[in-house]
Amino acid sequence: MKLNKTNGILLLLFTVFCVQAGKLTFNSESAGQSIPEGEIFFQVKAEAVNTAFGIDFRREYVTKKQWPRGFKLIVISRKNKNWMLALRTERIRGLAPVNRQTTIPWEQRTVNLKIQSAWNVVRIKLWATGTKEPETWQIVEVLPGTVKLPTAGICRFYFQYGKGKVLESSYQAGDDFISQVNLLNNPSFERLNTSGKPVDGWNAAGGWRKIIRPGRNAVDGNYSLKFDVREGTGQNAWIINYAVPVRSGRKYQVSGWFKTAMQELPDASGSGTYIDVDNQKGKNIFSLSTSGKRDWRIISGEFTAPDNNSYVTVKLGVRYAQGICWVDDLVIKEVTKPKSINNKEGL
Repeated sequence: MKLNKTNGILLLLFTVFCVQAGKLTFNSESAGQSIPEGEIFFQVKAEAVNTAFGIDFRREYVTKKQWPRGFKLIVISRKNKNWMLALRTERIRGLAPVNRQTTIPWEQRTVNLKIQSAWNVVRIKLWATGTKEPETWQIVEVLPGTVKLPTAGICRFYFQYGKGKVLESSYQAGDDFISQVNLLNNPSFERLNTSGKPVDGWNAAGGWRKIIRPGRNAVDGNYSLKFDVREGTGQNAWIINYAVPVRSGRKYQVSGWFKTAMQELPDASGSGTYIDVDNQKGKNIFSLSTSGKRDWRIISGEFTAPDNNSYVTVKLGVRYAQGICWVDDLVIKEVTKPKSINNKEGL
């Protein structure tokens, strides 16, 4: 496999168009075509009923004295089941694996696989060959800002089948797709929590037990987050999304859908239902609030990530208000690059 750079676009030229590996066949339809940086595309044919293959997708350290961290993807085809994707983090503790059952039946033997990875983000999609590429990604994994991935822009990937290594290559990572990724964990509150707290991915904080719960009034999906403060005023309750990754000097857009049935309060007071963003030291750097009696509407704002900060903390709550509010589809996305890009930061 050779690597060429042309006009900022990565060109993957496979010297071997088809690689046989026992009961698995890899085809590259990208041969001779330019594809976006940070993207790997492959066509895979399972020759047997029960087939699984792995892909190690790692960022190289600048010094190369440490074992590289990254992701390991297992693609599985089993009889009488749909194709499945299983993502693991390599050498990163405390992060649960991600498993996604696709809608592709096991009888479909040839599939297309696309992977994009840069910074703390990896996203993956799998679809049946001969069908239109789906717009949605089955897996979008955002690692917490507390996880320190290698800063070099070199990605290395290994295709593994059985005990052998089928293909190995590396290329310069690109991160243009990051602006399409929501950096929040469980932003639409569809994953409920089984341990008594309101929703998964958010830490329940003070005063939440009688106030914050999943709501059935949603913009889309089945759930929103409901704040119910009908007994007295002056109550505070919030939930927290810790270690949302950011890159210093870059601008981020915060938005969310809100429906409120409470008294009207001045926006400048910060009262009502609010979104707060704090830096690593706990200092507030952004705040957005709303109140009154209004149907679903979207509110938004922007903040710039402070210097020497790899993550922020996001608080969603209600304060000094009486009434009911529903929140859904929160988003934090990167919208700009810094004026000067440091090659050792952000890839």
